[in-house]
Amino acid sequence: MSVSVFFDGNDLSDLIGVAEGYNAFDTAEWDNRTQTVGNGNGAVFTGRTHGIKVVPMPFYIKNDVKNKYDKLLKFLNVSEPKKLTFGNVVNRCYYAVPDGKIEFETLGENAGRGKITWIVPSGVSESIETKTVPVQLVNGILTANIDYAGSADAFPVFRVKHNDENGYIGAVSSSGTALELGNRGELDTTKLSEAVTIVDTTTFSEFKQYTGVNPENLRKGNTGTSGIVKEGDTNYWRLNNAGADNGYWHGSSYVFDFPADGTGHVGSKNVYSYFNAVFWAGAMGQTADMQVLFLDSKNQVVMGYDIYKVDTVGNQGVLAMLAGDGKGGVNVLRNEVFTTSHLESQNFFNKPRGDSDIRKNGGNITFYYRGEYPNFYVPELKDIEITKCMINQYQYGDRSGIKLMSYFDFRRLFIVNNDAKYIFDIKNRYEKKSNIVIDNGSAEIFKNGLPKNNELIDGSKFISLKPGQNKIEFYASSWVKSKPTITVEYRERWL
Repeated sequence: MSVSVFFDGNDLSDLIGVAEGYNAFDTAEWDNRTQTVGNGNGAVFTGRTHGIKVVPMPFYIKNDVKNKYDKLLKFLNVSEPKKLTFGNVVNRCYYAVPDGKIEFETLGENAGRGKITWIVPSGVSESIETKTVPVQLVNGILTANIDYAGSADAFPVFRVKHNDENGYIGAVSSSGTALELGNRGELDTTKLSEAVTIVDTTTFSEFKQYTGVNPENLRKGNTGTSGIVKEGDTNYWRLNNAGADNGYWHGSSYVFDFPADGTGHVGSKNVYSYFNAVFWAGAMGQTADMQVLFLDSKNQVVMGYDIYKVDTVGNQGVLAMLAGDGKGGVNVLRNEVFTTSHLESQNFFNKPRGDSDIRKNGGNITFYYRGEYPNFYVPELKDIEITKCMINQYQYGDRSGIKLMSYFDFRRLFIVNNDAKYIFDIKNRYEKKSNIVIDNGSAEIFKNGLPKNNELIDGSKFISLKPGQNKIEFYASSWVKSKPTITVEYRERWL
């Protein structure tokens, strides 16, 4: 017979010729399993397997028998199955090893004959060529439709190239087998909270003029203006025009609107603010009112300070700690009377000092006064969010000139949103441009060339192709913006 033979990359045809009796087409032996049930006749079929494939190959050697025989045995001396091909079996190979004794007899110096018995442990032949099927998007699902022409199951290789971050890979075959990697519930982003300083100012340029009603007291007029006056290197936010005389408190109002956090939300239940202010009378009988108010989205007072002096004769001022009632009303939680002189022992809003703060933590409102932190629990405010800060400066009626307080100025103010949300980008396990190889034949998984079988989700099974039509659907994390590029590679196998 004129049949070429290659084994482990070596052309055996240079050494031997294939003789009569060679047969590469016998199948492996089938092993049918049955089980008798009770006392009934016959048996129940429980399954079927096949054993190894045996390929008998009688051969002969012509000329230079000794050297050719020695070289032949050298090529056959392998420690594991190697690729075996025959010229009459087109585009197929076997992974085989010689088995048993190599029977050989010489027929003189220039001829000999013998027999090699090849065994194929897998029991099948395989295609030499690898077929590649690109996975297509069908009705929104990555799908591979494969018309498999082999007679034995094939074990494909899935190659996954990520075009975006991803946390999960799933593959489901039409035969019902499912394989999953990663984490079905892995998120791409999550919302986290952090304390964010949303304004820190000495110029108050972030505050915009407001001419509407004062939510603490509707009678107070807001038609005036304030601006920066510098004393040395320090800015003083000062009333420079008290506006129209309404016979009551009138002056300026400015509002800072809270910016949206990283999720687009405006407002917070948990806010801290520090401010530095001067409230100091340079003469007896001066009057003024300055306010720091924190408002909700309805322009209702949530908390604040009202520092005022209505004493038109002496030097007595009042610090009022305010909180809203959740319905638009305002309650005074505590009043502190102090002397508006230059002495630190009498006035902690004198020029050298003036530090104060206020905090909302849910329903707890905490103020500052002379080294103490009075705290009040206002349950109505527990879930109320602050969305803006208002600063007001007023004079009473027609009391102008020397009758206006010498200093009732802001020098610095900052606000911290203690519950600012932001979107945190999770670094997912399958980053963009990462490559995953799933070898269903060897049951091995690689990410960027490194073994990753620990990524398998419990219950997964490697997928095989069945003779005939096969459909495999692939899934990624639901939030993936650009689905991965996937190919299916396989070699056909025959019994």
